[in-house]
Amino acid sequence: MQTRRLWTYALAFSCVAGFIVIVLNNFQDQMVFYVTPTDAMEQNKANPRKTKFRLGGLVLEDQSSYALNMPFC
Repeated sequence: MQTRRLWTYALAFSCVAGFIVIVLNNFQDQMVFYVTPTDAMEQNKANPRKTKFRLGGLVLEDQSSYALNMPFC
């Protein structure tokens, strides 16, 4: 009886641990990180299908311009 209970606890713990690993792994893929423009260009070259990201950083007044040929626009 005690052996059966230990196996039940082990199985339950394994299932919960596996579920947590799967959820955290999928959550990391869906998370949006702030990246610098240089990192965004490098990531776009490595994986052009992954197009959603948030660009972070400080832009000073009159220091930005729009480029029409940007690959991720």
